[in-house]
Amino acid sequence: MTQAKTYKLVFDKEFTRSYRKLGNSLQIKGDKKIKRLKTNPDCGKPLKYFVGLRELYLDSSRIYYLVQNSEIRLLFLDVVHKDEQKKYLNKLTPEKIKQLSQANS
Repeated sequence: MTQAKTYKLVFDKEFTRSYRKLGNSLQIKGDKKIKRLKTNPDCGKPLKYFVGLRELYLDSSRIYYLVQNSEIRLLFLDVVHKDEQKKYLNKLTPEKIKQLSQANS
């Protein structure tokens, strides 16, 4: 019987800042979803323009995280309200993702 990989959770400072601004009940829901991602990182919706980047729905907010299979870790980038998601994704580039990944190593 093979054991499922458990991914290490890494939180960018921007994610932590945005997550703390959420209401308590939303944080509780978010904690449950994030905990589930440790063993099943593919729960979130894959974003087609960025390899490994996924979006997790949290009511009217979106959690953006990067699956790094080679390092067996999940890097949580930010929590964004769905009305702001297009603006957030437009600012995101592969170079920016790489920079965030290296900064959180």
